[in-house]
Amino acid sequence: MAGLHNGDVANEERIVWLLDVEQYPWVRESATNFSSRKNISNARRQSIEEGGQILVGYATLSDEAPPAKEIPKGSKPYFWRRIFTLRKTDYEAYRNAQGLPVESVITESLYPKAKGIRPQP
Repeated sequence: MAGLHNGDVANEERIVWLLDVEQYPWVRESATNFSSRKNISNARRQSIEEGGQILVGYATLSDEAPPAKEIPKGSKPYFWRRIFTLRKTDYEAYRNAQGLPVESVITESLYPKAKGIRPQP
C-alpha cells in the first residue's frame, strides 16, 4: 500500500463503510491500487485481511476517473483508491499511548474528495 497522493481523492464518488464506524473514533487511511473504480473483490479483501488488517471501508470513484498514470507497459489499468483499515490490536495497543499511528484520521472527518483529519494529541 502506498501513501495518499494529492490527487487521489479528486475523483471520489462515495465512501463505503463495511463496519459501524461510530464504534471507531479513528481509522488508518491509505491508498492502494485496484482494478476497478467501484468494488473490491473478495480476493482483494482477503489479501488485505491476511496482512493483519481489518477493512473498515473504502472509497469508490466516479465513472470518469482516469486510471493511474504510472501503469507499466503491457499491464492492465488500475485506479488509486483510499481504504480505511485497522490492525486487529490497534485500539488495545493505542489505548493509553500518547500517539496514534501516523496514518490515523478521525472517522467523522471522512468524506468523498476530502482527506481525513489527523487526531490531535
